[in-house]
Amino acid sequence: MVPQSLTRGKVLVGLGANCPGPWGTPAETIARALGKIEDANIAVRAVSPLYATHAVGNARQPAYVNAVALLD
Repeated sequence: MVPQSLTRGKVLVGLGANCPGPWGTPAETIARALGKIEDANIAVRAVSPLYATHAVGNARQPAYVNAVALLD
């Protein structure tokens, strides 16, 4: 029997960024992060559309770009 922690399965992962960085814009950062996940031999099965949402608690921050990815 394989321990539960070693079995493979589907996982939903939330992604978000709100400031430009070394990987580019927030949308480019999310795209690059998804590429890095695939580079680690983790299959990205689906990705939601990107959504812009306001930062919570500090109105001086830029809006976030958010997405959800289904990994296998």
